[in-house]
Parts: sequence; structure tokens; C-alpha cells
Amino acid sequence: MNNDQLLKIDHLIQTKHYEELSQEDKLLVDEHLGGKKSFEQYQILFKETHATQERPVSRLVANNLSTRFKQKNRPVWYSLFNYRIPAYASITLIALIMTASWWWTTSHPNMIEVTKEVYLPGKTDTLLVQLPPDTIVIEKVIQKTIPVYITSNVPSEKTQESTEGSSLAEQQDLTEFLVSGR
Repeated sequence: MNNDQLLKIDHLIQTKHYEELSQEDKLLVDEHLGGKKSFEQYQILFKETHATQERPVSRLVANNLSTRFKQKNRPVWYSLFNYRIPAYASITLIALIMTASWWWTTSHPNMIEVTKEVYLPGKTDTLLVQLPPDTIVIEKVIQKTIPVYITSNVPSEKTQESTEGSSLAEQQDLTEFLVSGR
């Protein structure tokens, strides 16, 4: 008996009754199994082996098995979100997040860059030259007066100084200064 014939007989046992077989199938079954009786016995045996039997399990055992199965087959993200940390750490983390969100949402004033010109005073050095008849004092300039530019960030509201309460002369000086572009 070759493999194809075995597969065909197995398929016939699973799907059809002996009366439903064609003449060719009946000849094949009679030749290899020995007739109708053995074919029906094989069908009964097949049904018994594939039938599922429910066995009663106590509720405690079923719950224990299901919890073990769930614990063993948990996804990775579950263990990440259920990691145990002390209460003070979670409170600190919440306070840190609240502080960061408060700082982020508060309006920061618009900053503008202001450059000021500052003159540093020149440096001179005094030399005393002592010769036998008298002493000579010589002053020498070491560093000349050089302008230094200092840039700083200032909130835009503070740069617009109000002229309220100033005298008319101060307002005129301010206007001349602004117009001249110095």
C-alpha cells in the first residue's frame, strides 16, 4: 500500500460513511481494511480519539492556573508600567513635572539685545628716575582710552522708558538724542 492510498483511506474514514463511498472507494477499503465492519470500527476509533473530554476542575485550581498563565505571558510594557517605586519618588516626580510645566507655561518677556558703548579710562604709569643731583618723575601712558561694547538682553517692556514726570528740557534732550542717532 503506497502513501497516497493511505491518505485517501484516512480521508474517507474521516468524512464519509461506508454507504456513501463510490465503487472504486469501496474496492480500496475492502482490499486494504477488510470490509464494512472494519471501516466502521476505524470510524468509531477515529471519533473517540478526537473527541474532547471535559474533566471537572476545581475553581481554585482553574484560578491558580489562569493567574500563572497570565503572569508568565505578560507583555513587556506591562512590567515597565507596573514597576514598584517608593512613594516619595513618585511624589517627587509629580512635583518636578508640575514645576516644569508651570515654568514652561509662564510667559517669558520678550528679550531684545541692547549694546552699550563704555569707555574704559586710560592707564598711566609713573616712573621715578633718581639721579644723584635730583629725582625726575616721568608719567607714561600704558593703555589709551578705548571704547568697549557691552551687549546684554533686556526685556522689551523696560527699554521703553516713560518720559512722564520729566521736565521739558529733559524731553527735548531725549528727542535730540534720538533724532541725531548717537
